[in-house]
Amino acid sequence: MDKFELVQRRSTPASTRESPSQLRKLALVAKYTDNAVIITDPQGRIEWVNEAFTRITGYTFDEVIGRNPGKLLQGPHSNPKTIAFMADRLRLGLGFKTEILNYSKTGREYLLEIDVQPVHDDAGQLKNFIAIERDVTESSTVLQLALESARQGIWRWEPSSAQVILSAHFLPLFGYTSTASHQIDSQLLAITHPDDHDALQAWYPTITQGKITEGEIEYRIRTSDGQWRWVRTQGKAVNQAGDASGHHILGIHSDITERKRVEAEIHRMAYFDSLTGLANRTLLIDRIEQSLSLARRQQGQLALLFLDLDNFKIINDALGHEGGDQLLIAVAQRIEAVVRSECVLARLGGDEFVLLLPDMHRAEDAALVARRILDLMAEAHLVKNEAIHVSASIGIATFPADGDDATTLIKNADLAMYAAKQAGRNTFRFFAATMGDAVMSTLRLENRLRNALKQNNFHLVYQPKVDSQTRRIVGMEALLRWRDPELGMVPPADFIPIAERHGLIIPIGDWVLQNACRQNKAWQDAGLPALSMAVNVSALDFDDPTFPARVRHALDMSGLAPQYLELELTEGALMKNANAAVATLHEIKALGVSIAIDDFGTGYSSLAYLGIFPIDRLKIDRSFVRDLPHTSNSAEITRAIIGIAKRLSMKVVAEGVETAQHANFLQQEQCDDLQGYLFSRPVNAVDFEILWRQGCIEQPAT
Repeated sequence: MDKFELVQRRSTPASTRESPSQLRKLALVAKYTDNAVIITDPQGRIEWVNEAFTRITGYTFDEVIGRNPGKLLQGPHSNPKTIAFMADRLRLGLGFKTEILNYSKTGREYLLEIDVQPVHDDAGQLKNFIAIERDVTESSTVLQLALESARQGIWRWEPSSAQVILSAHFLPLFGYTSTASHQIDSQLLAITHPDDHDALQAWYPTITQGKITEGEIEYRIRTSDGQWRWVRTQGKAVNQAGDASGHHILGIHSDITERKRVEAEIHRMAYFDSLTGLANRTLLIDRIEQSLSLARRQQGQLALLFLDLDNFKIINDALGHEGGDQLLIAVAQRIEAVVRSECVLARLGGDEFVLLLPDMHRAEDAALVARRILDLMAEAHLVKNEAIHVSASIGIATFPADGDDATTLIKNADLAMYAAKQAGRNTFRFFAATMGDAVMSTLRLENRLRNALKQNNFHLVYQPKVDSQTRRIVGMEALLRWRDPELGMVPPADFIPIAERHGLIIPIGDWVLQNACRQNKAWQDAGLPALSMAVNVSALDFDDPTFPARVRHALDMSGLAPQYLELELTEGALMKNANAAVATLHEIKALGVSIAIDDFGTGYSSLAYLGIFPIDRLKIDRSFVRDLPHTSNSAEITRAIIGIAKRLSMKVVAEGVETAQHANFLQQEQCDDLQGYLFSRPVNAVDFEILWRQGCIEQPAT
């Protein structure tokens, strides 16, 4: 044990009882220690100092006797709070430990670690104070250098004096001027986010008052330029040697803004859709389960609306992915703007959205919301400076009627949405138990349809068109047929809507177009008279901006001259976006291809556009031909269509001709061509070639 350890050990009790002889012994020991030792009277006046004191301070023994050491050693940078604290403790006869900035006789600034303890006689009266002072300038300088080099805001707080040592990076982390000593409590609260005040004020005393030995808290601090940055403050109570009750606080402030940003990004990626910012499936299921728990307790109801945009793939292909994304964002924003704040709108991917309606009172409430959304969808969206119209199909499932958990409700709302698609789109349907079988049947059909092209299960049949006067074959229409190995012949009315709904119609349309052109060219190469081949074009296929190029590709691949190809389009396909249709039609006409309007009279034609469209032929729909000549309305409509065509220099063909009466009436009204079972059903290529070589088809005698 060295001399200083003996003195320090004897000076650490809160109260020391010593006799005069014991004080002399203590003074004798202190004579040989490297630390300054001071003995004062009860008023704090110096009675004795050792040689280390005179060496450290530069004052002689005679110069300090009877003087107050606190006043003697003050300088321009002394901390007034520390001086006042020392004076108060001495006045009360209490000991203390602290660090203080002192000044030697020559003005040298140095840091002292002071341990002051009272000495009482046997009667308990205060007789003296003993102070042991250690020059810690060198170690403090090392500490300060460590603080200054640290990139974190490090602070050290002495509870006894409220003195704070701050690293140079402490306040500059936030754009403020660093200070050597500061009340951290007030400074932090002044620049702390108001929402974090309560948490910070509740945490800080637990460290400063020694309630816990260490802890940390995260909160936001306003920088000097007004931005908010996240900070983590860690504090630890450090006990001083020889005194179980004394402690100071060491703390670190770290700027964790980037970590918080990354955490927020991870949270966003985990629970929110990256494109629209809506909830994703994970968050949606969590919110549904929460709402279900509340609904069960309160015996309430909730509803899920499963929304899918109609024909989005075609729109997306036309706009490009960037335009498609803009449309999805616009749809999300439009729906969000009209639903209650407690509702949850989620995007499951693609063009699928789910809306959770918690605390629903009646099923009719869900229907009202669905109708409102459909009305909103009817309004054009501005995408890439173009007005884009898109509709939606909505399925509705409710709790408790249609499911008791999130997965079941989503599945049943999805099934109801498919039912809405099958009902014609742009509508909504409530879930019904029977939908499952119907939808599964449709899904199986869809899966087999996807493989039909790969497995070469499609084929074409051909129905002749004959001149109404001579009954000679003047053309043909190519019609698509699908024979599935397991399902057998699948009617076009069953699989064409599915192909359109799932984006399969374009590759199927290309297959039809290419094979029809190839077959027509093969017949011509075999020496048959050159005739025009008509091919039906889906509205979705026609809307594809690459359609004219695909027509040209089919002609180039087959070598068929363009005048022997005719494309049949419905009125609906042309009038959906009439201005765009005019441009596309002119592109097709520039190729030399003919254009016909199929099923004329059943759609919503505009006569003004009919004069603008570069149309070569009108096809009278079979619904009018069926009642000829006995129904006056059908007869008058047929006469009107023929009259319009003649005035616009168009040819006219009537389809669905099944009786001699149909043929004779149309012949009399100067209809150009006839097509129907009266002359031939659609037949395969071999049988059609036989008809073609005959040249003329005789109708049964009337």
